[in-house]
Amino acid sequence: VPSQGIRMSIVSLAGGFGEIRVGRDYTPIFSLSAALDTSQADNVNIGKSVYLNGAASITTVRNSGQIMYTLPTMGGLTARVAVTQRSKDPNATDDYEAQGGSVVYNAGPLMLGAAINTQKTWTSATATTKREEMIVGGTYMVKQALSLQLQYGDLQTNGAKTYKGTQVGGRYNITPSLTALASYGTGDGTVGDFTAYKLGLVNSLSKRTRLYALYGADELKKAGSPTRDRSELAIGINHAF
Repeated sequence: VPSQGIRMSIVSLAGGFGEIRVGRDYTPIFSLSAALDTSQADNVNIGKSVYLNGAASITTVRNSGQIMYTLPTMGGLTARVAVTQRSKDPNATDDYEAQGGSVVYNAGPLMLGAAINTQKTWTSATATTKREEMIVGGTYMVKQALSLQLQYGDLQTNGAKTYKGTQVGGRYNITPSLTALASYGTGDGTVGDFTAYKLGLVNSLSKRTRLYALYGADELKKAGSPTRDRSELAIGINHAF
């Protein structure tokens, strides 16, 4: 089955053996981190403290030429492995190879997950950068209207500690169609000390149309550098065609 999503283009084959997906696709570590994000990987990235946080992003979002295999779910346990081979095109820029995977347990009100990704990028014939990424976390449904999310991420670059971040949050269904969300997180590393928070309201008008209002703010402090404060407000409508 061919499929296209947000900057994705994949071909998949699924059956009793699981699923194989080939093409430009989300990495297992990003898919898990997005599931653990209170605002579910929306485009207002200011206010997040783990992936895509404006400090030192922990997860690689997507890879081209990725081959991913998802094992059949057994007892609430789902595992994925993904491999991306280097193209070895002498004219390619940012040529890369990657290996990663995730394990998720999802049963009843509890979901727990862990994921890793190793990404090696060639910026020239001799220069390489190696990223080692890790995410762990979970969600818990306190009651039908309220769920809590927690995730921790760690990034090392060329064997050196680069950034680690933690984010906690919650989602509350005020009505069957109106959801409030909030999150707070911190991080530290070579970029400095990082704090962030995010608030939002999402109103589902139908299965495919939503109104949203989102606000995020963060602060980055590093000795010897000016403090950087940022904020972002987004109000709009989202429709899935």
